[in-house]
Amino acid sequence: MNKAGERRPRFRRVKPRPFVLTPRDRRIVELVAEYRILSSEQIVALVGEGSSQVILRRLSLLFHGRYLERPRSQIEDLLRFTGSRPIAYALGTAGATLLGLKPPKPVKLPFVDHTLGVSSVLVAFTLSCREHGNVRVIPWREILAEKVPEERRRKKEPDAWKVRLSDGGAVGVKPDAIFGLHYLDKSEGANRAYFFLEVDRGTMPVMRAGLSQTSVYRKLLAYHATAAAGLQTSLFGIKNFRVLTVTRSPEKRRLASLVDAAGKLPSLQGLFLFGEEKTLLGGDVLTSEWISGKKESVVLER
Repeated sequence: MNKAGERRPRFRRVKPRPFVLTPRDRRIVELVAEYRILSSEQIVALVGEGSSQVILRRLSLLFHGRYLERPRSQIEDLLRFTGSRPIAYALGTAGATLLGLKPPKPVKLPFVDHTLGVSSVLVAFTLSCREHGNVRVIPWREILAEKVPEERRRKKEPDAWKVRLSDGGAVGVKPDAIFGLHYLDKSEGANRAYFFLEVDRGTMPVMRAGLSQTSVYRKLLAYHATAAAGLQTSLFGIKNFRVLTVTRSPEKRRLASLVDAAGKLPSLQGLFLFGEEKTLLGGDVLTSEWISGKKESVVLER
């Protein structure tokens, strides 16, 4: 056991001092399980109670007690980064047992980086809804439990599906996240909006010569075909959806090219909304402006 006040290693476990799991500890484990990966900074923001230093100390105990995992694949990335950077957390074996879930698999760095990007967007929506008070996030687990048909819930990946494009080819679709917004001050039947989220890292070509190769445009076509056929109702029990694409690329040309690609769709260009991560998440995501495939400015809070 480490001596009192001695700094514990960040990625090598040591026997933790005895501690009692608190309701807040369990909430932290539940949050990490829900978001899949969260940074310590995101966890502090989501918990919303207690000082950051107290929560960071609890995160250390939860890691050394195996309730949380610090994916070792992030070590190389942390070493390359100049300055202080929050540690990313995933679910640990004891945490999985606590929640009655299957033991998690080791997480590779590209997954850590991409999932943190997805979490950043979802956390931004959660915190913005908390600030507004009249709207809440509908998480995927709630949609899955209340909306998705039982047959689909039993599938290994209930959030994935295949759709046939106009050229006859079938394409698999799996959003980075599925969530909704419940507007508490609007009338029933017109108070929920649902979204498929895509976090663009700037690595996939926007357009290709043919649809047999992966591209952002082919992905947009797959969502377009889903909406045109109304598959979202049979798949997820929802009437309508929009696709939110958040690009992490700092180049403005990337955002413009994504919008232009949606403009090439045969119809339903307004289904697609685009934004740049730094701009969207730097303020209030509910009042930030998105650009639609029609090149119109859209605010989700309205």
